[in-house]
Amino acid sequence: MDLIAKLEKKQALLQNMLESTKAMKNMVREDDISALGEEAERRQQMMDEVDALDVMIPRGKKYDTYSAREQRVAKEIELILTEMAETDREIRTTAQSKRDEFGAQLKNVKQQKKGIKGYKAQFSQEGSVYFDAKK
Repeated sequence: MDLIAKLEKKQALLQNMLESTKAMKNMVREDDISALGEEAERRQQMMDEVDALDVMIPRGKKYDTYSAREQRVAKEIELILTEMAETDREIRTTAQSKRDEFGAQLKNVKQQKKGIKGYKAQFSQEGSVYFDAKK
């Protein structure tokens, strides 16, 4: 496989990874955890393919020695990687805000439980009975 074929295959794999990453971003926003796990596995398989392909692409070749077509594909790969990194940052930010939101909700529920226990303790001492005045 010549260099351009390797670069184009890498570009196609990275484009698929970008689409997968965007899908993961939507899954995080929609709290679709089961689908997120499946998509993360699918994305990891694509990453493994890219890593295997990277081993076959020579590292010592200088960018300016690439043909015009190789340079175009290499630039497109860079753009895809940049967009994927930005999408990954958005996923992390969204996941962090969701985690903080759920943490606050959990803390609120725990505080409410403590309040109920304290309220209940007032009326459960030595045969006390609570009557609701509204009835």
